[in-house]
Amino acid sequence: MNECIEKRDVESLKQFFAEKGLRTDEAFVGKVERQVRQRALDISCLPDSTFEQSAKEHFVFVVDLCKQGYITKSLSVTMLQDIFEVSKIERCELLFNIVEENISLLKQPPLGALCQTSVLRMCNDLLKRLSRTVDTSFCGRILFFLSRFLSLAEKSGVNLMGHFNTQNTTQFETNEIQATDLMPTFTVVEEELEMGEIKESKDSAVPVTQDLYIMFWQLQSYFSNPVDCYDKQKWIKFQKNITEVLTTFSNYKLEKNGDDDKHGKHQNKEVIPDAEMYFAKYLTSPKLLQLQFNDSQFRRYFLIQCVIIFQYLLADVKMKQRIFFLSEEQIRFVNDNTEKCYRLMKETHPKGSSFVDSVKAILQREKEWSAWKNAGCLDMETLVDKQPMQLYRKRPRIGFDSNTIDLGSNELNKLWNIEPDLLKACSSTKRKFTPELEKFLRDPLDELDPEQQVEEEYKSINNPSYVWKACRYLLSESSQYFNCTAGSPTTNIKVFLEKTMIDTAKKMTAFKNELVEREEREARKLAEQSMRKKVKTEGSCSPGPDHEISMETRTKLAVLFKEKTDELISCLDPSFKKKEEEDVGQTILALLNRWIGRNENSLRKLRNALLIGELLTAEVVEALKAN
Repeated sequence: MNECIEKRDVESLKQFFAEKGLRTDEAFVGKVERQVRQRALDISCLPDSTFEQSAKEHFVFVVDLCKQGYITKSLSVTMLQDIFEVSKIERCELLFNIVEENISLLKQPPLGALCQTSVLRMCNDLLKRLSRTVDTSFCGRILFFLSRFLSLAEKSGVNLMGHFNTQNTTQFETNEIQATDLMPTFTVVEEELEMGEIKESKDSAVPVTQDLYIMFWQLQSYFSNPVDCYDKQKWIKFQKNITEVLTTFSNYKLEKNGDDDKHGKHQNKEVIPDAEMYFAKYLTSPKLLQLQFNDSQFRRYFLIQCVIIFQYLLADVKMKQRIFFLSEEQIRFVNDNTEKCYRLMKETHPKGSSFVDSVKAILQREKEWSAWKNAGCLDMETLVDKQPMQLYRKRPRIGFDSNTIDLGSNELNKLWNIEPDLLKACSSTKRKFTPELEKFLRDPLDELDPEQQVEEEYKSINNPSYVWKACRYLLSESSQYFNCTAGSPTTNIKVFLEKTMIDTAKKMTAFKNELVEREEREARKLAEQSMRKKVKTEGSCSPGPDHEISMETRTKLAVLFKEKTDELISCLDPSFKKKEEEDVGQTILALLNRWIGRNENSLRKLRNALLIGELLTAEVVEALKAN
C-alpha cells in the first residue's frame, strides 16, 4: 500500500482494496489517509526544483482517490493545508498556484460543498502568516481567489458590521522640526525621471512647513477611522487640515511632463517588477514630503483617499449609529471638496480625464455594494427570474420569385432594376456625368477676362482638384491639348492649362468672336497705357516744341481711319457733316483740316484728342511719330 501511494498508482491501490476487501473498513481507510498525509509532508522536504511538480501530481492522485470514495472528500484540501503549514512563504506562493489552477475542481461535486470550509480555513491561516506590507501581492492573490471561489451570497468576507482597521496607524514626526529637515537632501536627476515625476526647480517646488507636514499626516488617522469625523472637535480639525492640503495642491499644480500617451524619455527601459515598485505604507520622513507633493502618483493616492472618505460620510450605511450624521453646512463642505478633488485629479497628468472616469466608476460600484449590504446581502441567485427564457421565433423564409431580381442588397437591386436592357442602360444620357465642352469652358474663360475683375485666389485655375479634372477632360475632348506646347514648352501647369483653354475656345464658334474682341480690347488698352505714360512724362518735364501736322501724316491718318470714320467724327468734331457723294478719304481729310484750323495745327492736341476718344492705336502712334 505504501508503495502504491508513493508511486501514485491508483489502479494498483484499487486492486489492493479489492483483494483485501477493506474498502468499508474505517480503520484501514484512516490508515490510508495517514499515509497520504505523510507522503505530502515528505514532498514538502523536496528541493525547489521538484517540489511544485511533485505536489501537483500528489494532489491529482488524492483527488482521484476522493472521487473513487477510498478516502474522505476533504482530505485533498487537508493535505494541501499540511504542506502550507510546514513550508516557507516562498514555497507557499508556488504551492498556491495548484489551488488557483484547480478552482473549478474544488467548486464542483463531490468536493465543492464539503471542501468549502476547509479551503476558507486554509486561506485564512495563510493570511495570518503573511505580512500585509511585505507580502502584499500574495495577500491579494489569496483574497482574489476567495472572491472567485465563494458564492456571491457568502457573508464571510462582507464585513456586515462595518468595522474599520483602526490598527492601521501612520507614524510621523510630531516633535519640533527644523527648517533644514523639511528640505530634500538630493535632487531628481533628469535622466532618471520616471512616469509621473516632475523635475525639481526652485520655482515649482512646494514650500513645506512643519504645520503643513503635521496637517497632512494627521489626515491618515481620519482615513483609517472615518467615524472620527462625526465628532465635533475632530471635524473642525479634519476640515482645517484637508482645506489646507487641497489649497496647496491647487496653488502648486504639476506641469505636464511629455505627452499623456508616453512614459517619458526612457519608456523603453527594462520594466521593474511590480513587487519592487509597490509600497503598502507611506514614507513619512519630513525630507520626503516636498518630493512626494511633486509626484503625480502620490497626489493621486491622497486624492483617492479623500473621495472615498467623502463618499462614506454621505452614504446611508445601515450599521451607522443614529448619532452619526452631518449638518447641512458639513454636507456642503463635503460636496464642494469632492468636486475639487475630482478637478485636481483631472488636472494631474498623465491621462487625468481617463483616471477620473475610472475612479468614479469604482466608487459607483462601491455604492451598489453598500446598498446590497444594507438590504441584508440577499442571495442574487434567488432573485433571478425563474421563468424559462422565451425562445425567439424564427424569421419566415422568403419565397423565391423568378420574375423579381433580388440580389440580397437594396443597392444592387436598384442597380439591376434600372433598365432590363443593360447595354441600353449603359448608353443612357443619364449616365453621362461629364459636362459639354462649351459649358465647361465658360466659367474659367470669364475668370480669365480682366473686365470681370476676378481676384486671383478665387480663380478655378488655382484649385488643384479642378486643374487635375480639367487636364483629364481636355485630354479627351480638345485637339489643342498636345499642340499648345509645340512652340513654347512650359513646366507651369497653370500657364499650360490657360493656353489650352484659350486655344480650344478659339476653335469654337461660341467663343471665337468674343476672344477676338477681348484681344483687341487688351491691345488697345496697352497702347493707351503706353501713350498715357508718355504724355505724363512729357507733361512732368519742360514741354518741347510742338510740331505741325504735315500733309503726309494727314494722308496716313485718312487711310488708317477709313473704317472708323464715324468714331473719328464723334471724337474730333461731332458737328461735322460728311457728304454722301464724297470719298471717305476726302471726308477724313476735310475733317482733319477743319480740326487743324481750329486747333493751331498742333500735333500734341491731336494726339491727346485721339487718346481721349480711344482711337490711338499702335498704327496711329507710329504715323504720328513719323510726322
